[in-house]
Amino acid sequence: MTLYSFDVTLDGDQMATVKRALVHYLNVYQQKAKNGSGSPLISDKMTIGLLAKLGNRTDGLIIVDDDGMMTLRETLSHYAKACELQISSHATEPFIADLSTIKVVFELLNEAL
Repeated sequence: MTLYSFDVTLDGDQMATVKRALVHYLNVYQQKAKNGSGSPLISDKMTIGLLAKLGNRTDGLIIVDDDGMMTLRETLSHYAKACELQISSHATEPFIADLSTIKVVFELLNEAL
């Protein structure tokens, strides 16, 4: 079995957005599990693992494996939809900036592939 790792360098704004996306994703799926509408244990473990890996870092290189890349992409997609919903409800901060940053992070992730 071949495993791949991907190196992505993020600046401070990008790292903060990724962390917000991971926390948002974790909160949504924990709420779903609490309400009995899902059992996202694997997603929770991957998300918690990514958050732990990022720790208190404010920027820099992150290295993720295949599963981490998939979780990161899924997390960012989910958070982008949440940002769009918040923006449509006239909430702007930090959602407009985060939505723009997510697009940049996706470009970085695609370059890493």
